[in-house]
Amino acid sequence: MEVHQKSTSARDKPPAWRRAVAALGLTSAQAEFLAAHDFDAERFLELQDGIRRGTLSEASAIYAGRLEIPPREEIPDLPERGSRNAEELASAGDAAFRRGEVAVVVIAGGMATRFGGGVKAAVDVVPGCSFLKAKLKDARETGRRAGAEIPFCVMTSFATKDGIVRHLVDRGLDGPDIHVFEQTASIRLTPNGEIFRGRDGEPSYYAPGHGDFFEAFRKCGLRDELAAKGVRYIFFSNVDNLGGTLDARIIGCHVRHGRDMTAEVTPNIGQDKAGCAVVADGRLRLMEGFRLPEDAPTFPDLSINSFVFSIDALAREIPLVSHLVRKEVEGRPALQAERVTCEATEALDAAGNPLLSLACIRVPRSGGAGSFFDGRFYPVKEPADLERVRERLLETKKTQHQ
Repeated sequence: MEVHQKSTSARDKPPAWRRAVAALGLTSAQAEFLAAHDFDAERFLELQDGIRRGTLSEASAIYAGRLEIPPREEIPDLPERGSRNAEELASAGDAAFRRGEVAVVVIAGGMATRFGGGVKAAVDVVPGCSFLKAKLKDARETGRRAGAEIPFCVMTSFATKDGIVRHLVDRGLDGPDIHVFEQTASIRLTPNGEIFRGRDGEPSYYAPGHGDFFEAFRKCGLRDELAAKGVRYIFFSNVDNLGGTLDARIIGCHVRHGRDMTAEVTPNIGQDKAGCAVVADGRLRLMEGFRLPEDAPTFPDLSINSFVFSIDALAREIPLVSHLVRKEVEGRPALQAERVTCEATEALDAAGNPLLSLACIRVPRSGGAGSFFDGRFYPVKEPADLERVRERLLETKKTQHQ
């Protein structure tokens, strides 16, 4: 296992960073923690100023432009297994596996607040198999079939890193194919823009969203390291979605389209807090749910936060807008500025063109009885979700052994 560190001490930070931290009135110990977790002090001061001036709020995240439902033909369905088109896509994906061109990134950072605050990646879905083990097993079995190693990269946070590394070692899952890197840390704010402090008087830290991936993956050097080894494609998914497996058809779709980013979308049944595929001012993109105005149409395709990225497109900075999200912490309202992966489709270059060209593919939400892995979206945000997923997964395992 390789742990990619990019931590520094406060004394090694630029003068502007040290001045910004001094303006926040933090102790030296607090400054050292934030320095070690790549806290963006100058951006934080800008957020504070925006909240205090009233120019930044939850309402300011609402999209003010024209929103339309994408034409159905713009988002094709993933071909069913056994069809000629599916076989052609799978052939292209399998060839990429054999050439060692595919790596996996699993998102296991954040705070897991809706799951009790523990390290969700280390929780057993079924006895002896955690979320993380299931994801790692999928990558390793796909690599064995292809005859090539598939690098397995895990993005952690300050709240999950130690637990994840310990879990990998204790369960005997460690190996040279595993790469661990860490997202940034920030400080929660009160509704009037002051530092939110816990009952212990300490600043309340948090991990500011899975959109940190782009910056963390590049800055820690892992992107360059994988590219030098011949990796061309990154399959990205949440650790809590066991439907996000390595499917050769999905990789083949990305290879065929030749885009920078291929997004999996699935039917929106109105119960998930997630982004949607939209046409925003004439352009296909993904938009997080909290950004949609109340009078927006019901968008039929939900983003499941599973993507294939071309690794070359990740070499440049992909600036994401931080949006305010309200949380309840210790029974009090708090604000978090979060960056969301799907919002990378909003990033534009100097000429106003998208930084990442986008393709979307519509995938089945869930499989039939006994066919768990025919589905692509089984989110587990709360303990009750885990019970439902566990039941479906055990049903499939029982069917396979009959």
